[in-house]
Amino acid sequence: VRSVEGPGLNYLQDTLPVCLDRFETMIRELLGDADPASACVCAGLAALDGPAEPAVLEAFRSRLPAGCDLILLSDAAIALTGMAGGNPGLMIICGTGSMLTAMSGSGENYVLGGWGWKLHDTGSGYTLARKGLIRALETYDLEGCMSPLLTAALSFFAVAQPREILNKLYDPAFSPDQLAAFGAEVLRLADAGEAEALSILRGEMQSLAHYAARLCQMAPDVRCGALYGGVFQHSPLAVSLFHSAFSPLCPLVRITEPLHTPPVGAVISAMLQDGFSQETLPDFTWDLKTSVPFDSKEHDR
Repeated sequence: VRSVEGPGLNYLQDTLPVCLDRFETMIRELLGDADPASACVCAGLAALDGPAEPAVLEAFRSRLPAGCDLILLSDAAIALTGMAGGNPGLMIICGTGSMLTAMSGSGENYVLGGWGWKLHDTGSGYTLARKGLIRALETYDLEGCMSPLLTAALSFFAVAQPREILNKLYDPAFSPDQLAAFGAEVLRLADAGEAEALSILRGEMQSLAHYAARLCQMAPDVRCGALYGGVFQHSPLAVSLFHSAFSPLCPLVRITEPLHTPPVGAVISAMLQDGFSQETLPDFTWDLKTSVPFDSKEHDR
């Protein structure tokens, strides 16, 4: 088993040519000296909600060695497949961005959220950062108060005065991912019990729970789900707040540890499309448990 890591393949954010170059570099390293005619590449991309359009599929296929097959799905879909081993399940992904997806027993896939930073990704690191900054600056403007959130923002942006944040925030080189990193400060303050940060986090986790409950209505045979992404990974409080909000809404659905990691979800997805059934899938005892945690909008598998 070989594992290769690289930057994300979100071509809506980083442009298609850049992502194609990244893809080719990773795939050639991953394949090594293996016969490409015997290989099938299955990739999960943050830019997709479902199977890729023909033009996108062909663009990525053009970077593969001759004879190598290609399947492009959403990153959420392969994470869900890995989590439930190809069975019905629910996936709540909350990292830099957020997305929720579910698969029913009949194989129907449902997706909610994942609208990206220009609109709103409930509970995401970017949303926590944006709401934290808004709350900090509103408190400063209306009350003249240097709140803990504002103190954290000044340190994060390495400035002495609140209005100096503008120069950093609107610098063309300042990316959404960089702003999303401030979400970690909101989580830190919430974990420490700071009232404003805790209010923001609680509200976002409650909203995320309602999204998840809506998916369970759309796929009523789902009985298991899992949480992925940096927000959940780094904040036990976020996990607890989500559970508290979700459990009363969907008491029959258990939030559990995933069966497999997203990279293995890609392998299972490829095997299912190649004609394997649930009964003929291997047990995947070689699962890549040491791989980095899945983070929607940051890493593609």
